[in-house]
Amino acid sequence: MKTKIKFMILPLLLMGMFVLFTISCNKDEDDTTTPIDNNNNDNNEDNGNNGDKICPETVTYEGYTYLIVQIGDQCWLAENLRYLPEITHEDDWGSNTEPQYAVYGYTGNSITEAKATDNYEIYGVLYNWEAASTACPPGWHLSSHDEWTELERVVCANTSCESDFPKDEYATGWRGTNEGSKLAGNESLWDSGDLTSDTEFGTSDFTALPGGQRSILGEFNFIGINGFWWSATEFTSEYAWYRRLNYDNSRVYRHYFPKMMGRSVRCVMDN
Repeated sequence: MKTKIKFMILPLLLMGMFVLFTISCNKDEDDTTTPIDNNNNDNNEDNGNNGDKICPETVTYEGYTYLIVQIGDQCWLAENLRYLPEITHEDDWGSNTEPQYAVYGYTGNSITEAKATDNYEIYGVLYNWEAASTACPPGWHLSSHDEWTELERVVCANTSCESDFPKDEYATGWRGTNEGSKLAGNESLWDSGDLTSDTEFGTSDFTALPGGQRSILGEFNFIGINGFWWSATEFTSEYAWYRRLNYDNSRVYRHYFPKMMGRSVRCVMDN
């Protein structure tokens, strides 16, 4: 009788183990995050996206929600940073060591007033390099010289992309062919010229805008004509690398300039 009971219990134990295993597998499937379907993005081929979605669609920082664009394997803010903890007056502008902030054309002292201007809404904030280096949201950072170079290579479509955009700290000046036109956006904000007349203008969805700059002397200039963006890479203790787009050139300009200049910021997501 005892032997018969043992034979009856064994199948029940095996069945119970199978049920537990099945439930466990189903639970693991429910906990898996479903990736965002990237097949519906009409711009994947144009902006260099390899089709494997790795980027969130937005990020919220200091009360503002930024759009994100994936170009290659990089996740970039699709607009200029607008983090503005304070306003630096014209008379105080020009530091290499203290963070400084400005909104193009605004000469007052009120953050609220500065944020109410059209230039803040469209172009964001101009930062000296010290401010730019720490301004990005958590999990993001000021794009480095090499990260800019990688971006340029991804949107480049000729056979000499690596030599046109070398990952070194020696090559300066205008680079490439029409990568500047691809990275730019919003034609109505740019003066008419070679940048906007290129047939591939705006195809990357990076939407670089002509936000101008603040000079060493605290003056605002070049809005509508040039866009300037800092990189995180220092050239010397007083100079850092940057990128520039110009209304009358379809290429990308790279060089280094004094850290006290006021320029725009594009953040890239940490790896």
